[in-house]
Amino acid sequence: MGKETFLPFMCVLSVLWCLADPGCRHQIARIGAWIALAAIAGVLTTAVVDLVVENRVVWPWDIAASERLGSFFPSLFKELVHRNVVYTFIWLAPLGAFRIRNLPRPWVVGSLGAALAATVLGAWHDMGGGVARPLFSCLGGVLSCSTAVFLWSTISGSPHGFERGRSRFDTGQVLEHQASGLHPDHRQPGRR
Repeated sequence: MGKETFLPFMCVLSVLWCLADPGCRHQIARIGAWIALAAIAGVLTTAVVDLVVENRVVWPWDIAASERLGSFFPSLFKELVHRNVVYTFIWLAPLGAFRIRNLPRPWVVGSLGAALAATVLGAWHDMGGGVARPLFSCLGGVLSCSTAVFLWSTISGSPHGFERGRSRFDTGQVLEHQASGLHPDHRQPGRR
C-alpha cells in the first residue's frame, strides 16, 4: 500500500471528521466539495505519475482490482494477529484507550475510520503484517497523544492530565479564538 492508499484514507478521514464536527455540519456542501476536489486531484496526480513512470495510465481502482490476492476473512484474521501489528499496538492501544475521550472527537472518529479503511484494504490485498505501517499512520497520532495524556495524568496526579484543569480539548473555543485572532491564553481580562 503506497501512494494509491492515501486517497481512501484521506477521503474517509475527511468525511468522518466533517460529520463528527458540529461546526462543519452547516457547511457540509462546501466542505464536501473541497474533499471531492482533493480526491479528484489525488486520482489525477496518481494517474499522471503512473503515466510518466510506466508510460500508461493506471487508475487506483484498477490497481485495487488487480491486487486481490486472498480470501478476505482469513486475510483479515492473519493481519490482525500478525506480530508486526501486535507488537505495534499491544501497548499503545490499551494505554491510548484510557484517555481517548480527552481528544477532539472529529480527530478520533476520522482516524478510526481511516484505520478501518486500512484494515479492509490490507485484508483485500492479503498484506499480513504489512498493514501495521498504514494502521499506525492512521491511528498513531491519536493513540500517542492519548497515551501521553494518560501517562501525564498518572505521573502528575492530575485527574485530567492538564495543568489548566481542562478535561477535554475544546476545539470550538480554539477555533473561535483563532477566528478572532486571539490565542486562548491571551484573552482580554474578564472574557471567557
